[in-house]
Amino acid sequence: MTDEDIEGLVKACERLGAEIETCINLLSSRDEIDKRCLSIAKTNLQTGVMWLKRSILQPDGF
Repeated sequence: MTDEDIEGLVKACERLGAEIETCINLLSSRDEIDKRCLSIAKTNLQTGVMWLKRSILQPDGF
């Protein structure tokens, strides 16, 4: 992959993360939403987006 390809894929992941964050923020303002479940979903989705970016960037270090 070229640096341009990598940058485009990482930006796509970041856009996805922003969309997810918007959705979570909308849901969190609703009283009928189970906040514990939403918190778990948020954590797991953040982790998923991180792993997506790591799969592209393939860092060597910790």
